Amino acid sequence: MRSLLTGGSKSALNACRERGALGSTLVVAGMKYFLEVEIGRTTCTKSQPNLASCPFHDEPHLQRKMLCSFQVHTVPWLGVVSMGKSSCQAE
Repeated sequence: MRSLLTGGSKSALNACRERGALGSTLVVAGMKYFLEVEIGRTTCTKSQPNLASCPFHDEPHLQRKMLCSFQVHTVPWLGVVSMGKSSCQAE
């Protein structure tokens, strides 16, 4: 999932969740989670050890905000977690 958030780029900057995820679940042969997450570029480099306190860029040309949707399917009794669909759109 990290490569989706950073666009697989070679950028030294890290991207992380900007706003809380919207989510829902569906019980199938396991659980299916539907998540929508707004992601933004931070001022921290990927090599920094503590990314939880990274501030987001204030300058619009450096923000690179995206809205991403994920479908995750889990079968806890088998230890299976898989991502069905994922997509990101620039805001």
